[in-house]
Amino acid sequence: MLKRILIANRGEIALRILRSCREAGVETVAVYSEADRDALYVQLAGQSVCIGPARAAGSYLNQNALLAAALATGCDGIHPGYGFLSENADFADACAKADLTFIGPPGDVIRRAGAKSSARTLMRGAGVPVTPGSDGPVRSEAEALAAAERVGYPVMLKASAGGGGRGIRSCEKPSELKAALACFGDGEMYLEKLVLHPRHIEIQVLADCMGNVVHLGDRDCSLQRRSQKLGEEAPAWGIPPELREKMGEAAVRAAKAVGYENAGTVEFLLDPDGEHFYFMEMNIDRVLERHKLTAEDVYLFVFHQANARIIDLVAKKYRIPPQKYCKNIQQYGNTSAASIPVVLSELEEAGRLSSGSRALLVGFGGGLTWGGTLVEMA
Repeated sequence: MLKRILIANRGEIALRILRSCREAGVETVAVYSEADRDALYVQLAGQSVCIGPARAAGSYLNQNALLAAALATGCDGIHPGYGFLSENADFADACAKADLTFIGPPGDVIRRAGAKSSARTLMRGAGVPVTPGSDGPVRSEAEALAAAERVGYPVMLKASAGGGGRGIRSCEKPSELKAALACFGDGEMYLEKLVLHPRHIEIQVLADCMGNVVHLGDRDCSLQRRSQKLGEEAPAWGIPPELREKMGEAAVRAAKAVGYENAGTVEFLLDPDGEHFYFMEMNIDRVLERHKLTAEDVYLFVFHQANARIIDLVAKKYRIPPQKYCKNIQQYGNTSAASIPVVLSELEEAGRLSSGSRALLVGFGGGLTWGGTLVEMA
């Protein structure tokens, strides 16, 4: 268990980490730029260190300043939050070299998950469905045109290191593909079949450092503008139980394929026919930007992952219904199995639940997140 962590982030993100650290009994060190000197998270942290000027490049993105602050204050871990250096493989490596626990996956895992072209190859090997497309990066115009001819237009040309809706171009004919290739320049690209009018489904996963992986249900993230999500709904509506189970199992295989550790999200495209889904990418998000109810219920996992298996966390501490207590879970409204604000074992010990009994557990969260879960005790 980590004793003291440095929070390499700011604002609301840092506040959420501070709260969870306090609940876990973990000491905190906040860092701040000169512009954030009087911010609330700085005042609430156990210690605080100024790491540079207002510009992020000189402060929150300054790896040397962050490492120096962590070592000077006796931290044994660094929590990057999201954004900034949270998906920077070199920073994860630097933390390990300095004998600091990077709360997130190791650097080599970040590289495998972040390089989308090679990630597709890994997914194929793990039996995770991927869209038809090029076998690895396309290195020439002729290679791209041949791949597009093989899978059929329309196609999507993507930058392997892209993300967040950036570095993608849809092409409906060869002339458009040639123009897109010219715009991308010399960066690594790959090509895939364009799925028209898909649903965007995400699966939350947790993985420890011993190879154990579980998933926490799904979210529908199809409401978007310019490839940026505007809202999410959990669980995703209208998905048959069999398909939901297949997608969850595929997400677990995907996480294992890259050797993932910590909390993450596997993203899928669901065909309009509602029967076929395809791996899109895997995101590193030990703190969720959205869907805070799920995030808060599983948040403390990151501090215990070095010393405990997932099954121990599930059964003893957290708000995820363990299979040893549940044999049937039915979901209602905008909630998921991860959103239940109760530890079932404690209810059972208190005599509130017994074998064969049922309980409707209702959870409320920020924004429009709400719902209930019907649990039948095994």
